[in-house]
Amino acid sequence: MIASLVMVTRVMGEMQDEWWIIGSAAVALHGADPGPVADIDILLSERDASQLFPQLGIPIAPGGAHHQFASTVFGIWNDPPISVEFMAGLRVMRDSRMQDLQLHTRTPVTAGTVLVYVPTRPELEGMLRLFDRPKDAARLGALRLLD
Repeated sequence: MIASLVMVTRVMGEMQDEWWIIGSAAVALHGADPGPVADIDILLSERDASQLFPQLGIPIAPGGAHHQFASTVFGIWNDPPISVEFMAGLRVMRDSRMQDLQLHTRTPVTAGTVLVYVPTRPELEGMLRLFDRPKDAARLGALRLLD
């Protein structure tokens, strides 16, 4: 995962807005075992996505239709050893309607020789509860084992 995170920091260094690693990689960066990390999920602004995607050769497109998630912009970068999924304008189904996912915290974490950003542990736990999938429940359990 470290090699992919090094590549991420190189391309994210010139972004104008805040960005976060979320999902299983964020759980791992908090020091818990999320199970396999199949990809690295990055939440970024639409403005930064419109700048970054052309540089990486990623088409700018909305995220695919999913009953639980949607994003205004979604793209996959397959060059790193672990692929990176970028999403902007992430929306999550809650109380039978789609709601914007707003992150309010940002914690720097050193991964190898680079600095990356994740939500604080309480906010990440809240996000995992909101996602409410079996794999997110397992990741939440892994975070709670850190106590």
